[in-house]
Amino acid sequence: MGRRGIRLVLLAVLVSVAAALWIAVIQPAQAWKSEQFTALAAAQEQSARLSDRLVTLRREAAAMSAATDFDGVWTAQSAGEATARVQAALSDLARQNGISFRAITPLRTEAIPLKQAVAFRVEAEAPLDRLVGFLRAAEYNSPVLVVEKGSIRRLSKPGIPTEQPLVFFQFDVFAAYDLAEGG
Repeated sequence: MGRRGIRLVLLAVLVSVAAALWIAVIQPAQAWKSEQFTALAAAQEQSARLSDRLVTLRREAAAMSAATDFDGVWTAQSAGEATARVQAALSDLARQNGISFRAITPLRTEAIPLKQAVAFRVEAEAPLDRLVGFLRAAEYNSPVLVVEKGSIRRLSKPGIPTEQPLVFFQFDVFAAYDLAEGG
């Protein structure tokens, strides 16, 4: 073997070492780098989604805390006053919607968690559109009135002309209240 043979062997060894280096180190490093870039892109995308959601949640929290005019709970000096105020509010809502209660009866109610409550059963006959107006007014009333359960039955009364069906309704309505200081 002459110099040329040694050079060929040396060249073959160098190529073999370079190929082994490529297979054992460089190719796995490139694959790892590619995986890391993919994972980074996914993490950045998730981070952007979470940041957007955080901004939305902060905006909603600010809007909720800005709604300081919410007066959901009735305030009274005594349970009797709370009963009278809620009954008067129900009667006013009915009158505003052209409904005359057939009956408005206090019910026994258990206090809801952390609050006391009063409840009434209201009964009346009215055209359907007036009932809808009453329920809408009760839904948006402040302090809150909650229709807990009810029944609606269509009436058939000959000789009474109405554009809307005449209905009989009976609802159980309750309202939470707090006793005011000194009450």
